[in-house]
Amino acid sequence: MTNHPPITVNAPNQNNPCKAPPLLRGFLRSSADLGKTLPLLATKMHQSGFLPLPPDCAISPRAAFQMYRYQHPLKVWTMTRTKIILSSTAVVALVTGTVAADGVRYAQFSYDRNNYSVGDDDINANELVGEIEYQVGDVLLSGAVENLSADRGDLDATTREISVGAGYFLSPDILIGAEIGNVETDTADATVAGAFAQYRTDQFGVGLSIRQDLDAEETLYLGVATFEVSPGVDLGIGLSSNTANDSTGYVISADYEQGPIDARVYFAGNSEDDASTIGARGAYEFGSAFRGTAAFENVSGGLVDYTSFKIGAGYEIADGAWIDASIGQIDPSNGETVDTLSLSISFETGGPTRLDREFARDLRGDANAGSGQFRNALGALPIATP
Repeated sequence: MTNHPPITVNAPNQNNPCKAPPLLRGFLRSSADLGKTLPLLATKMHQSGFLPLPPDCAISPRAAFQMYRYQHPLKVWTMTRTKIILSSTAVVALVTGTVAADGVRYAQFSYDRNNYSVGDDDINANELVGEIEYQVGDVLLSGAVENLSADRGDLDATTREISVGAGYFLSPDILIGAEIGNVETDTADATVAGAFAQYRTDQFGVGLSIRQDLDAEETLYLGVATFEVSPGVDLGIGLSSNTANDSTGYVISADYEQGPIDARVYFAGNSEDDASTIGARGAYEFGSAFRGTAAFENVSGGLVDYTSFKIGAGYEIADGAWIDASIGQIDPSNGETVDTLSLSISFETGGPTRLDREFARDLRGDANAGSGQFRNALGALPIATP
């Protein structure tokens, strides 16, 4: 866990400061970077039971957010442990340290570049993703852009997807909505429409989404469920069905996030090729802005089996913004060992409100950490497996 100086928040009309509870010291950054104080908000949040501070202590929105996150690590308003704080009079969102009833709930940007090398032969896979969620009253607006590309010498392939959606909160636990988007490849262009619905409490969430290719008879169904089994430990289950090839896929995962440790294990399979995947990836934060990363994955039962591993390190260049690099190997059952070199630049604030969006984000992370992006590149490029 990063060691930060104890936080001190100034009490209005008093000469002596009031300090955060001892249990919180070291988890919060110094008061120098906390921004403006909000005495009224602190008072209301104390009265609502969110903060164990005297009601006359002023506190910044960043400090309020950090305290609430530590004391209620699994009070899930958004999908991950990064949350929006609700009180009877205000909504505190960690977006540039502002306080507003409406505004950005989630924003994410990532760029991943993976180089796969066998001797003098190189394959490059690139993924660029951007997502945002913006709330206006009970309406949730969202947008997403994803660009996947792969190249090998003079060969290349690209897939682009853009989508926009709108949802409505029937209650704080129930969200329904629809979206429309466009998927473009080097050889095809399709319009995709979808609908989603989800229900979630503090300990449980279940969601269903449907995506229909309006230019072809193809529908993708996805069901997702999450369970909090203990503080810091969440189980997830995802089931998908694609009418184009009558295939059914599944993913079972467990995520652990406590202190400096962030880890995930997953098991996935697909009825189309009887292949199964088991993997684990994680990170350990140390120092003020560093982390070590590692990943392992085994794919078996398909036409080709793969075993892969990665080790790396990351540096936090700004709050929520990381640069990560890693090296590793992929060992296919029918060819030479593939050396991997990966670079990632990412920024994230908040957490996805929609269950299906977080499910997709986690699968992207699994693919980049394991052999998924390599297999995707092989499938997209008209080449044989090395």
